[in-house]
Amino acid sequence: MSSKELSNIWLQEYKLIPWTADIVDRLKNSLYEIIFLSDNVQERIDYLENKYPFLHKFNSWVFSHIAKTRKPDPVIYELALAEAINTSHECVYIDDKEELLEPAKALGMSTIHFKYPEQLEEELKKLWLIF
Repeated sequence: MSSKELSNIWLQEYKLIPWTADIVDRLKNSLYEIIFLSDNVQERIDYLENKYPFLHKFNSWVFSHIAKTRKPDPVIYELALAEAINTSHECVYIDDKEELLEPAKALGMSTIHFKYPEQLEEELKKLWLIF
C-alpha cells in the first residue's frame, strides 16, 4: 500500500459525531466564546474543513503544528487561554482523552471528559452553559 493510500485511509477515518455540531452551534448562539484546540496536522484540518465545514463555528483556533507543541504540554493550553477573553477560572476545557484534561485543570479551567454527545450536553447543562 502506498503512502498516499495510507494517508487517504487515515484522513477518511474521521467521522463527525452526530449532535456534537449541534452542541457547538448552541454554545455559539448563546454568545459564548469557543476556541478550537487541536493536535491535528494541517492536511487533516484541511480535509475535515472541506468535508465538514466547522472552523467558522469557533472564535479562534490553536493548532499544535503551528504552536510547535502538543497536548498535554501546558504551553498549548496557555496559548488557548491567551486567545480567550475570560480568565482560566471562567473557561471550560472539553476533551475525549481524559489524560489531556489534567493540564487544563492545573491552569484553573473546569473540564469535561467527552464520552458521547448526550453526556456532554448534560455536563454543559450542569454548568448552566446550555439549556
